[in-house]
This record gives sequence, structure tokens and C-alpha cells, in this order.
Amino acid sequence: MLLLILGGTMIAEEIINKAKEQLPSWVTEAKLIYKLFVFRSFEKSIVFTNKVALLAESLDHHPDILIQYNKVKITCSTHDVGGLSIKDIHLAQQIDALEI
Repeated sequence: MLLLILGGTMIAEEIINKAKEQLPSWVTEAKLIYKLFVFRSFEKSIVFTNKVALLAESLDHHPDILIQYNKVKITCSTHDVGGLSIKDIHLAQQIDALEI
């Protein structure tokens, strides 16, 4: 059973299903969500990564970022709770809202 963690409290699987509805292009695994973004060039990948970095810093919630030329994989997980939290869902929504 996949659970969402808020603070230290487990939240019902229905909440994750709702999050999946709100973030259909993100993949949900046991304790994380991720999305692969594909761009036309390395430069555009870096511009996007810098936007994500500024956003993450403003939210004080930092995703893992893997850059492979024109691909950027963003992985969100809340390390201090050992899994997904509302912070991850919020960050993913904000990332999706960035102009790219």
C-alpha cells in the first residue's frame, strides 16, 4: 500500500490518488514522484533547471535533479519524513506551472 506522509502522519491512499489526478504526467513510486522533462537543447535544460532551483529555494524544499543533455529528471521526496509529503505535491505543481 502506498501512503502519503504529512509531517510524521500517514494520510490515506485516496489522497495520493487525488494527487495523481492533479499531476498526471508525474510518476509515483513507493516514496517519491518524478517527471522527465525533454528540451530542444542542453541550454534550455539548464535554463529550466535554474528556474526549478530558484523555485525550490523559495519553498525551502529541494528536489533531486538529474540533467542528461536535453533531459531533466526531477524527483521529489521529503527526506526528513522518509517519503512523500504535501510539500512534494505542492513543489511538483509549481514546477508544472513554470514557463518552459
